Amino acid sequence: MSGMKAMRNQSQTNAAVKRGAVRASMVVVGFALAATALMELSPVLFGIQVQKLPAPLQKPLSELPATLKGHTTYEAEGPDFAPTEEIKEQLGKAFLIREYVQKDETGKVLERFKVNLNFYDKGEATPHVPDVCWVGAGMVEKADEEVVIKGLRRGNGSTTDVPMRFISFATGSTSTPGITSPAVGGVNDPFYNVAYTFEVNGEFAGNRRSVVRKFWRADSKYGYHCKVEIQLDRVCPRAEAWPLIEEFMRAALPEIEGCLPDTKKLSNSEPVLTAQNNATIHAD
Repeated sequence: MSGMKAMRNQSQTNAAVKRGAVRASMVVVGFALAATALMELSPVLFGIQVQKLPAPLQKPLSELPATLKGHTTYEAEGPDFAPTEEIKEQLGKAFLIREYVQKDETGKVLERFKVNLNFYDKGEATPHVPDVCWVGAGMVEKADEEVVIKGLRRGNGSTTDVPMRFISFATGSTSTPGITSPAVGGVNDPFYNVAYTFEVNGEFAGNRRSVVRKFWRADSKYGYHCKVEIQLDRVCPRAEAWPLIEEFMRAALPEIEGCLPDTKKLSNSEPVLTAQNNATIHAD
């Protein structure tokens, strides 16, 4: 009899443990549902900005001026690139791919630059960058470093230092004019040269991991990031290419920022709670 009684006691104990586990699970689920509901009602939870609201452009990227003025003048040439619908989906919420030329006083073209802007008002996309896309297209990366442009004038008249990732490529084909072979790598060898940076909620990031950190800053109600990519449209040594890209960037950035969201204005405004954004930037 004592054995039967012990078995009943053990069974009752097990049942009590199971009921306790179920109740604990229900409490956890309840807390999770409550937190989710709170996040859906408000982008701020416990004083932390847990959702980002899409930041609107001040004007379409296509309205970037056709004339960019710095120490020299650059003029847009030809129509903006018009991608297929399939490619368009990969280029962001808004994008601009345009060629600018620098001419001498006689009208002779001295340099050509390609501008590639990709704007995202959500954190759901991995920005397309040359070290991924160009390599995928068969280019061979030969040099890669982060270079900082000091005292770059912004759209609001202030100045800042802007980190840019400066990359040089050879092609995988020896038949490409100006490229001797995929094995070139000396400082005086000719390369295809390109540089890019990201503007993220009014700040600058030189790589995609920095984009993630700046995008999800807890004190920012709105979120956006825009890749600014400048390509010198000819092959030349890196030492020759960088000053040209830097000079173009000095002329272009104030005008580009005239299109991008006004972060000061947005920071002083009330968020629109229906336009919530809680996606994730991939930093692979």
